[in-house]
Amino acid sequence: MSVTQTSKDLERARALYDAGYLADAGRAYQAVLAAEPQHAEALWRLGDVANRLGIHDKALDLVRSGIALVPNDPQAWNCLGTVHAAAGRFDEAEKAFTHAIALQPAYIVPLSNLGKVCVRLGQLDKAVAAHRHCIHFEPARADHYADLGNALLARGEPDPALESFGNALILDPAHVEARLGLGLVHATRGDHAAAASAFAEVARLRPDIAEAHHNLGLALFKCGRLGEAVDALRAAVSRDPANATAHANLIFALDLDPRVSLAEAMAERRRWNARHCSAAIRAHHANDRDPDRPLRIGYISGDFKAHSAAEALAPVILGHSDAFEIFCYSQVRAPDAVTARFRAGAQHWREAWHMDDDALERCIRADAIDILVDLSGFTDGNRLTVFARKPAPVQVQAWGYPLGSGMPAIDYLLSDTVMIPPENRPLFTETIHDLPVFMPFAPPSAGPAVSGLPMAANGFLTFGSMNRLTKISDAVLRVWAEILTRLPTARLLAKDPTLDAASARARVLECFAASGIAADRIALRGQTTRQQHLAAYAEIDIALDPFPQSGGITTYESLWMGVPVITLAGERPQARVSASILSHVGLSEAVAENTDEYVARAVAWASDAQRLSAVRAGLRDRMREAPFCEHAAYVAAVESAYRAFWRRWCGAVRTP
Repeated sequence: MSVTQTSKDLERARALYDAGYLADAGRAYQAVLAAEPQHAEALWRLGDVANRLGIHDKALDLVRSGIALVPNDPQAWNCLGTVHAAAGRFDEAEKAFTHAIALQPAYIVPLSNLGKVCVRLGQLDKAVAAHRHCIHFEPARADHYADLGNALLARGEPDPALESFGNALILDPAHVEARLGLGLVHATRGDHAAAASAFAEVARLRPDIAEAHHNLGLALFKCGRLGEAVDALRAAVSRDPANATAHANLIFALDLDPRVSLAEAMAERRRWNARHCSAAIRAHHANDRDPDRPLRIGYISGDFKAHSAAEALAPVILGHSDAFEIFCYSQVRAPDAVTARFRAGAQHWREAWHMDDDALERCIRADAIDILVDLSGFTDGNRLTVFARKPAPVQVQAWGYPLGSGMPAIDYLLSDTVMIPPENRPLFTETIHDLPVFMPFAPPSAGPAVSGLPMAANGFLTFGSMNRLTKISDAVLRVWAEILTRLPTARLLAKDPTLDAASARARVLECFAASGIAADRIALRGQTTRQQHLAAYAEIDIALDPFPQSGGITTYESLWMGVPVITLAGERPQARVSASILSHVGLSEAVAENTDEYVARAVAWASDAQRLSAVRAGLRDRMREAPFCEHAAYVAAVESAYRAFWRRWCGAVRTP
């Protein structure tokens, strides 16, 4: 083939590529290579096509072959960076983009790509600098301002980010990334109603963009508009079925939806596993099969930080005996003092948040973990797709969000007899192992003393809830309004950081107003210090639990401060956590089976000041004597379970 013909074929391939006809472009590049196998540009451009078609390993070989022939082509190095980035190899991508820029400093494409990769790596100063350089070279490009806004927002600077997104929209009023960025700024500020409006506008303008529906669902969820949130998340999943995170968030929302049965919730989990995990299991393990040797336990969580879940995790993870070697795989991007405590207490600490699934699997296997424990379930920061690969012989779900995974790769679920009754156990893919109580409780080391009964001083009774507002749907508020209707002098105090937003307060007050409850009977509190949070229980006579997801640590704290909790024990495990806790402090009479009984029990408790006063005075002592505060015995029960799981595995693999 002549040089002229090769040039024509190359131009044709480029034109097809630019027009989006990737398969045709690939065939055109292959035609060039058939005539000239050592054509460097055709090699790396064919690699680019393969990358965009999702064939990452082949793409990497092709691009490297092109670079080997012409090592100083900045476009080829930029292409290499995109291949690495698409495969989640962000460290390698950063090196490739940096090399492309070194070869051609004014080459904007790798500079922009470098900024985006640095955000993924947490190198935020470098990301901001890269995007500002892009703006310097191309000040009229809206993309650069949107990218800068994202980097600034990741660096914790919402105001400059807002300005940058605004600049992008001046240049291009329909710029999707900038409009999404505006919504993220509002969400960062806690104004989830404004965030929902911004994301809804993007979804209206571009209904094909799954990210818009995903973010809209999260914002609506934060607003307590659960039904709408579920609809938006379903729209996101339908538009991007491969997005495991969006699907996980849908499951999390469904877990709070009172319209969803346990069977439906577990079916959605199985769909998640089938879609995102079913082909991933690699079950070979070289672990020493001695049933009695010291065991290596791995814990994966995004809650090794100041978070309610950490209060349940700490007594176990930091209380293990010497027969267990502890590895923590942290998904915490912004460590704090609680993170430091976990890090100091575990023998081995791994920063897992920046590892892709391949890297984390390799790390777990290299650590020779015997039992790997998921502490996140379908919450933010989970690594369930790594569990799906079965990197450890025995895998367990516990404490942080132990509601079942729907994954055959997870063998056991730690629970108790109240949370998952026998009739519900066949719906779970895991074998359920009962502990003395679902989760331990570490009482505050320097919390306030229990106060006297507030109603004795106030002359009226105060109900309260310190639970997350996302748990408190309009259906819950209507039931609480019915209680206040039955008790015309009673009041209610609700406290959650999201109530600092005017839109969140308005939603709660409007719901009560629709039931005829005046705003002066409702007190709404937002973010405070930890000590102030606990002190607020001195204003509450009776706590009202949300449903279908009850309190956990919140229920423990309420009882520790002397405040009994009225709860509704539903079908699903998350609806029975408070019921489990109350059963261990002799308050099973505070557990209702339906909403009518819930209202009746709240009214009955409110009408008996003598009982409230006696319970308040004795609750802390009852807590101290309950199994969830007997940490040594609790950890021993956990370790006994781990040993039984391990011996069972050893026996199973030894069987001919």
